[in-house]
Amino acid sequence: MSTVIIVIMLIAVGVGIFLICGMNQAQRGKPLPRKTMSNPVAQFRSRQPPQKRFVAIDFETANARYYSACSLGIVLFENLRPVERKSFLIKPPTKFDPTNIEIHGITPEMVADAPSFDMIWGQVLPYLTGTRVVMYSDFDAKVLKSLVKHFKLEGKVSAPTTLDCFDVCECARNTIRGLTNYKLPTVCKFLGIEGLNHHEATSDAEACGKIYAWIVRNDGREVRAGNDRPATYAQQDYIRNLGGEVPPVLSVAEASRLIESLIEENAKRREEEAEQRRLEREEAKRVKQAEKEAQKVFDRRKKEENSLRLLADEMSSPDYKARKSRSKRVQDMKEFQVLVNKVIEDSVIEVEEVLEIKSWLAEHKVLDADFAEMFKLIDSAIMDGTIDEEETQRLYEGMLDCISTLRKRQSQAG
Repeated sequence: MSTVIIVIMLIAVGVGIFLICGMNQAQRGKPLPRKTMSNPVAQFRSRQPPQKRFVAIDFETANARYYSACSLGIVLFENLRPVERKSFLIKPPTKFDPTNIEIHGITPEMVADAPSFDMIWGQVLPYLTGTRVVMYSDFDAKVLKSLVKHFKLEGKVSAPTTLDCFDVCECARNTIRGLTNYKLPTVCKFLGIEGLNHHEATSDAEACGKIYAWIVRNDGREVRAGNDRPATYAQQDYIRNLGGEVPPVLSVAEASRLIESLIEENAKRREEEAEQRRLEREEAKRVKQAEKEAQKVFDRRKKEENSLRLLADEMSSPDYKARKSRSKRVQDMKEFQVLVNKVIEDSVIEVEEVLEIKSWLAEHKVLDADFAEMFKLIDSAIMDGTIDEEETQRLYEGMLDCISTLRKRQSQAG
């Protein structure tokens, strides 16, 4: 009897469980399609066209319930570059868990006046429609699906029948080998993506989008940790700053070699430019020096021309001719005085000495009528070819008179 009762009770419990499950199934709203995540590896291996325009999103939640979103970050990418960022604080329909607050730092006070998710759905939906939506894991897809279901948004705002979602974390696992884990900070560090503020929704969304952009550039090819890992964003920016072009696929080692080559090329170019500038400075200096020398020559010639002109004017003046005549006469007087002194210094006058004096007087014509008596004395003394004592005395006295006269003339000329 007891066995029958136990069997009946078990049957009743089973029927009850079945009825409860059926009721819950009937109460469920229309969910987003089950397959919301693209197969990233299959996409690249099948060579489907990569999406260069996409939206990256990231949610932060107040607790373990998916519909407890308290923050949403949206980043729009064009040509694999972030072009627009949107950030929303959301007031969740449930309480905050201290563990979650410790993770993302969002407190109930921060969202007390924030709108609920159904109030911002009209702003969010346009970003999700007609373009690929990339998320770092299916967590964000589950949050989005749960929010749409919780707030019954399918009937309020026209929701997409399907979302072209992309699991970036899953693709990173299949394209990057050898990492200890595939958490967002780990993959960002490996790829050289800087500026990540982890668990800040917009920052996480942008980092997720940059990882997807790298996957697209790399065409889904597999890389391994080590020297084959892709070039960091810092390396790529450095290459561009050096004037180089970044290839679609570039490893850290290749980037280092390219940077060294660009640095050498730039250094060589700077040396060549410096040498060119030095040559230009030297040429300018040489031209300036040549111009200065030409100016000096011009000034000197002009000065000489002016001097010659002044000299010509002076020489053509009567005063100049008189001065020149006086100067010549004074010079001749000095020479004649020296000659006479030489003859009479030994008190002996020879015929040759007297002839030398006469020849000098005839050549320079320095004596006028005042010295006619001197000519007579000389002619009388040398007439017989000899000079006696009386003739010597007369010549000596005549020469002394001549010297005295010359000195008076010099003093008058001075």
